[in-house]
Amino acid sequence: MSSSGCVLWKIAVLVSVGFAHSTLYEGLCSSSLPGEDWRGETSQPVGSEQFRPERDETPRLNIGNDPVARRAFVREATLHAWRGYAEKAWGTDELKPLSGRGENTLGGVGATIVDSLSTLYILGFKDEFEEAKSWVESELNFDEVGEVIVFETVIRILGGLLSAYHLSGEEVFLHKAEDLGRRLQKSFKSKTGFPFPRCDLNSTSCGFHRDYGKHVLLAEIGSIQLEYRALSFHSNDQSAGALREHAERVIAMLNEMGPKENKGLIPYLLDINSGRFASGYITLGSPSDSYFEYLLKTWIQG
Repeated sequence: MSSSGCVLWKIAVLVSVGFAHSTLYEGLCSSSLPGEDWRGETSQPVGSEQFRPERDETPRLNIGNDPVARRAFVREATLHAWRGYAEKAWGTDELKPLSGRGENTLGGVGATIVDSLSTLYILGFKDEFEEAKSWVESELNFDEVGEVIVFETVIRILGGLLSAYHLSGEEVFLHKAEDLGRRLQKSFKSKTGFPFPRCDLNSTSCGFHRDYGKHVLLAEIGSIQLEYRALSFHSNDQSAGALREHAERVIAMLNEMGPKENKGLIPYLLDINSGRFASGYITLGSPSDSYFEYLLKTWIQG
């Protein structure tokens, strides 16, 4: 793959996996990428032509090594993705790129809007930021949301709201974050204090994974501390302090439970009722990866 193609691939990953909380990894540009076989010939999925738009307006990278031009291209690519979502899937959680339709994959909380707030602000897209802020203020109503995945809701919605508040100082974001935090507090009411994977935002109901039963994943219980600590820092709400204490207690428990000979490496699966490890398998990849990321980030957060 050419160097320009490599950069475009990185930008595509940045835009697609989540505006506000993405990282570009140098390893993305290996000798073989998705859609490209070992001979370097680009392959097309069967039936892909039916989804191809009549006019492809995807930004193209042809700017050499000029850092100013590259910065402009990143802004252009971000704006292109944002406008596509706004036109075809506004108010839904995510845009399905092939069908061009929106889908509520996270409970109908406008995840793309909330997740994009801080990036729109940082890149200087004032009109788009104000548009997103208006939606949050008038349309984001947690009274209308049912069951959510706790981990995703914390890192994307609570984190997105708090990032936007931290950058802009707009109180609406903090108020929404406080409301969400109060509704998530019940997730910690398990026998061990490990958070339940799923909760209904408008009842006392919390439950288990459909695939893992009473087991919880290391990443989901150990990757919520940054957001709850940030909420506690910004808010005087009593529930915010309690959430921080619950989240930090989880880390303390994991530290005590972990095999000492492994020096901090912890198996990926735990029993939410007993607190014991349900597997001896240790990995730095999914579904453990963000736990190890959060250890460093929490230390940096202070």
